[in-house]
Amino acid sequence: MAKNVFKIKGTNFTLNDKDFDMWGIRVANALENDRTTFCLLNNMDDYKKHGINTMSVFLMGAWSGSANPFECDGAINAKLRGSHTYNGRGNCEAYNYCNPYLDRLSVIIEEADAKDMVVNVGIFYQMRINQLSGVEAIRNATTNIAYWLKAKGYKNIFMDLVNEYAHIGYKDRDICFGMKNRGSADAGEILIHDFKSILPDIPVSISTCGADVKGVKQRYINFSNQDMFFIHHKIDPEAIRRETGRQLPVVCNEWGPGVALEPTGNLGQWTHKDKEEWEKVFNTIRNGNGKMFIFSHWKQKMSVDGPHFEVGPKGTQPNKERGGEPSDAWLFEMVEKFKSKEYSN
Repeated sequence: MAKNVFKIKGTNFTLNDKDFDMWGIRVANALENDRTTFCLLNNMDDYKKHGINTMSVFLMGAWSGSANPFECDGAINAKLRGSHTYNGRGNCEAYNYCNPYLDRLSVIIEEADAKDMVVNVGIFYQMRINQLSGVEAIRNATTNIAYWLKAKGYKNIFMDLVNEYAHIGYKDRDICFGMKNRGSADAGEILIHDFKSILPDIPVSISTCGADVKGVKQRYINFSNQDMFFIHHKIDPEAIRRETGRQLPVVCNEWGPGVALEPTGNLGQWTHKDKEEWEKVFNTIRNGNGKMFIFSHWKQKMSVDGPHFEVGPKGTQPNKERGGEPSDAWLFEMVEKFKSKEYSN
C-alpha cells in the first residue's frame, strides 16, 4: 500500500494534495532482469538530488529489451522464475504470482513511494505485443495489470498503456485499428475504458509517435477518456489545449533528437548540438505549462552491462568512444538549472 497519492489538478499534478512539479526520466528497460532493477534502485537517490521525481518503466520494456510478463492470451505468466524480494519488498503477495517482472515493478514503485517519487507505469511495447494472440489477449493483459495494481494498493502511479500508439511496428495488430474497423470504438478508447473500469482513480493515457501506420503525422492523441496528453515531440502544450478545447496536463515523456543516433549510430553518444536542441525543447514544454522527461538512449539500451542508469561519465559511453563529446550528465544538470530558474521560463 502506497503512502503517497498522485492526482491531477487542472493542468498540473499533486502528490498528497500538494503541488507536484513533475520532472521525469525514461528508464523503460529497468524490469529486464534483477541487475537492471538493482541498478535503478541504487541511482534513485542521485536522480532525486538532481531534481528528478518521476520514472517511466514499461512491463514490456523498450527497444533492445525482452521483458514480457504475459502468457499469449494476456494472462499473467505465473510460471516464470521468481526474483529476489529486495529486502522484503516486491514479493507480489497480491494473487501470489511468481512473476519476476511484477516483482521488479513492485519494488520500484514501493522504493519510489518511500522517496516521495512517482512511477509512470507502461504496459505495451510494439516489439513484444506481437507475442499476444490478438484483441482479447491485449484487453485481458490490460485488465489483469489493473487488478494486480488494485490489489497492491499503489497510488503513486499513472499509466501509459501503449508506447507510441499506431507506430508502424503495430501495423498488423488490432491494438490500433482492428477494433475500430470492426465497427467498435478505437482500440485506445477501449483499453483506457477497460483499465479505468477497475482503477478509475489512477490517471491514464496513451503516448503518440511521429506518424501512424497510415503515414498520418501525429502531434498528439486525443482520446475522449484519457486523463492527460502524452507527447514525444517539441509541441507547445498550450497549443494542444487550444486545439482540443481540453484543459488537461501535457507530459513529454519521451523525446530525443535524431542526431543522437546519427551519424555515429552509437546510442547515447550525445553532441553539443543535442544540448542546444534539448534546451529549446525544455523551454517550449515548460513555457507552455507542460512536464518534461529526460531521455537518453544510454539509459535504455540493453547490452552486456547496460542500461547505464548512473548519472555522469560512468552512466554513458567512455570518453574515448565519445570523441570529446559530452556524456549525458548534462541532461540532469539541465533539470537542476531549469528548477533553479537559471533558464528563462
